[in-house]
Amino acid sequence: MNDEPSKDALHKELQAYIRDLPVLPTLVGRLVTLDMNAEGSFDEVVEIAEEEPVFAMRILALANSSIFAPTQEVVSIRQAVSRVGAWRIAELCSSIALLRVFSPKSEEERSLWRHSIQTAVAARRIAGAAKGCSAEPQDAYLLGLLHDFGRFVLAEVAPKELQQIDEVGLIHPELLVTLEERILGLDHSEVGALTIEHWGLPLSIAAYIRAHHVYGDVEALRSRVKDPVLLQVVQLADYLSVQMLLAPETSPNGESPGAEEQSKWLLAVTSTPPIDVATLIALTPAIREESDALIAGLGI
Repeated sequence: MNDEPSKDALHKELQAYIRDLPVLPTLVGRLVTLDMNAEGSFDEVVEIAEEEPVFAMRILALANSSIFAPTQEVVSIRQAVSRVGAWRIAELCSSIALLRVFSPKSEEERSLWRHSIQTAVAARRIAGAAKGCSAEPQDAYLLGLLHDFGRFVLAEVAPKELQQIDEVGLIHPELLVTLEERILGLDHSEVGALTIEHWGLPLSIAAYIRAHHVYGDVEALRSRVKDPVLLQVVQLADYLSVQMLLAPETSPNGESPGAEEQSKWLLAVTSTPPIDVATLIALTPAIREESDALIAGLGI
């Protein structure tokens, strides 16, 4: 697939596939633009979560799961939003809705979903600890969830080429786009941004997706995205998830990766990372635990 005619044919196939994607559930667009700090946001989240009976049942099941460890059974969406929090329920709504669009049909696609969930949870937790990150928790979660959706498209259109790339690139996220450009003629960041634009989500989200493999300091990234620190947070969360997928369990003595190893992840993103090593080490066990519970709850 290194000759130009083949790449041109692939690009046309990708464009056609994106055009034919199912319409993104309206609730995702509503959640993306919803100000969780505004009056009425609580009732809006309740209304969104109650729109479909099957959807509401999934939310209630997750609200009663070990992820949130409720002291009493949650029996209504309003109760779930009240106990779990509007922004957490909004995260679950977005995850379930997007899972419908790209329902995993293979182990490779399930792995992509696990990576997306891990990155989303990690991005939210790292954003909360990062100095200078002005993003709301649900914004960091959504970007983490969406960051690799271009790979879902490539998995459908060019599965053999993607597998060839993954054999090398998944271990080194910074090499992914180089390999994709060489083999496919474009990278998953661009494909993901085109997908976001097709769905009519805000262009600011597409900008983060398009830039999520562009590494550098805050000033170098400022021309690309509104909040460069948020972009660095997603990039670090991406790295952390890759390491979790490569080592699903912690070491035999229960310890997370050490300071030296996690320092490499921080410096791979930027010379001025959004959090320090000690903070990342402290966050990692909770990120792993929550991600595993959410992945199980979503049935991935």
